[in-house]
Amino acid sequence: MNRRLIDILIKDFSVYDRNILDAFKKTDRSLFIPAEYGRVAGQNIAIPLMNGQTSTKPSTIARFLNFLSRYGYSDIIEIGTGSGYQTALLSLLYKKVISYEIDPELYEWAGKRLAAYGNVTLRLGNIFREPPTEMADAVIASFAICADLENLNELIREGGSILAPVLKGNNQFLLHIFKENGKITNNYLNYEHFVKHRGLAENEQ
Repeated sequence: MNRRLIDILIKDFSVYDRNILDAFKKTDRSLFIPAEYGRVAGQNIAIPLMNGQTSTKPSTIARFLNFLSRYGYSDIIEIGTGSGYQTALLSLLYKKVISYEIDPELYEWAGKRLAAYGNVTLRLGNIFREPPTEMADAVIASFAICADLENLNELIREGGSILAPVLKGNNQFLLHIFKENGKITNNYLNYEHFVKHRGLAENEQ
C-alpha cells in the first residue's frame, strides 16, 4: 500500500528527499483514518474524519515537508492534529513535535494512535485564543486560516518558518512566513484547498 503512494509522490510530485519518503514508508495511514476508509488509505486523496474534518492528501503533506526540509529544523509546532497522520510523519523528521487540536474527539482519537511516539506532545486548545508560551523552529498549519497571523510570528525563532494555508478573498494560498534578522517576510507560494479553522470568531470567518 505504501509502495504505491511512494511512487505517486516521486513520479507525480517530485518528492525525492530520502528522509521524507522513508517517513511515509514507515507510517501506515490506515491506522490514522476511520476503518471504513482503510481500502483507500494508500490513495492520494483527502479522507473524511469526524465532525466535518478531513485527513489531508499525502501529496500535500509531502510538499509541505519537502519545502521545510531545506532549512534543517529540529523542532516544530503543528496546528491541527486531525487524525494524527501528519503528526506521526513529523515525529520521524523532527526531534520534537508539539501538536494542537481544537476538537476534543479528534484529540482523543489522535492521542490513542500517537501514544507510542515519544517525541510528540499533544495539546487540546485553540492556539489563536491561548497562544503557546514555547517557541519552535517551524510552525505548520493543517487548515485554512483567515485570521491575523501576527501572534504566530512569536512562536518561531530566528531563521524560523511558518507554513499556513490562508484565505485571500475566495481563494486559498500557501503562505510561507520567514523570520530573518528579526524581520518577517511573507511569501505566497501556491493555491491550496483546506477546511477552515473552526475556532475563529464569527467575524473572522
